[in-house]
Amino acid sequence: MVADPVLRTALVVTTMVGVTIGTQFLGLDARRDAPADRIAALLRPAFKVPTEPPRRIGARASGRQPPAPRHP
Repeated sequence: MVADPVLRTALVVTTMVGVTIGTQFLGLDARRDAPADRIAALLRPAFKVPTEPPRRIGARASGRQPPAPRHP
């Protein structure tokens, strides 16, 4: 299994390569003519999850761990 940081890095890099190929080699005018700040705003959500520290499985959105199960 691929380590999570390696997979996250690969996903970010391949996304950036795809954007570059679309602009430089495929000549996608919509991308080439768009202002850099607009492109950044649209791509920011796509990069947010892979670049955040990984959450522990079972962690709540607040960052706290769920309560331990009670045994009778």
